[in-house]
Amino acid sequence: MIKAVFFDWMNTLTHAEPDRHEQFCQIARELGIELSPQKVIRGIYAAGTQLPAGAPYRWRESEDPEVFIRYLEIILAEAGVKLPRDTVLEILRKISQSARKETYVLYDDVLPTLKKLKKQGLIIGLITSLTKDMNVICSSLGLAPYLDFVVTAEDVGANKPEPPIFLAALERAGVNASEAIYVGDQYETDVVGARGVGIEPVLIDRYDLMPEVSDCPRIHSLTELAQYHLLADPEPLAVKWALCPARFGVKSGLWGIRLGVRRALWGVKLAVGPALWLWRLLDRPILWLWHLLGEPTLRLRDFRG
Repeated sequence: MIKAVFFDWMNTLTHAEPDRHEQFCQIARELGIELSPQKVIRGIYAAGTQLPAGAPYRWRESEDPEVFIRYLEIILAEAGVKLPRDTVLEILRKISQSARKETYVLYDDVLPTLKKLKKQGLIIGLITSLTKDMNVICSSLGLAPYLDFVVTAEDVGANKPEPPIFLAALERAGVNASEAIYVGDQYETDVVGARGVGIEPVLIDRYDLMPEVSDCPRIHSLTELAQYHLLADPEPLAVKWALCPARFGVKSGLWGIRLGVRRALWGVKLAVGPALWLWRLLDRPILWLWHLLGEPTLRLRDFRG
């Protein structure tokens, strides 16, 4: 049973204002370089997957710039542009400076989703590699009433996808890994990191950039979490059974009928076509009643097909 939902920050709950791909294009334009915003978005995700430690927004001039330059070169390559190293370094400096002044804006689907999850009694946490005072930022955006805790890279001395930051969230929530899911937008840092400690990952792909991902649920909006029925019925399981003491017996009877029908079809050795038709006709309503009577929680893996 899912008891906790953890979220990534950037491009999951919030985006920068202006968006980071727009910042990148604007900085390049100031240097006389015109870039396609859509290709820059793809480049940012490609760079984040290949070189998550090189995000230029975290760079400080006291640090070696090489890994950050390589990150930018991946973005530029995706945009079909190759620039001299000095120009890439200038872009890096400007991005780093703009990041210190950037503000965050919630996506429209965030508050409605958090309200629903909170109403269902789920523990909600934020896991981020940012080192800013996230509690202040969350309060200013109206997230504080819905978040039970925030875990940052600074708190644990480790960035995603390293295990300590995810393990700290589990400890704060007081749940086992099998009782939590984590929603993030980067495959290498979010999906791989969460799965590494046993948390069920959900990839949010707001720009539809990763259609090839098939080993975990992929959504385009947080509103789609409802389709996975994280807690399809907020009524506690104990209450559901208390409302109908005979429910267990009814469910057992339905399951027995289902098995009986299957054995009967096999036993009489009906022709393949009629047997399949009759099986589908009878089996679906039986399963529908089974789930209606006692499936308050459906795991994400049930929807993978």
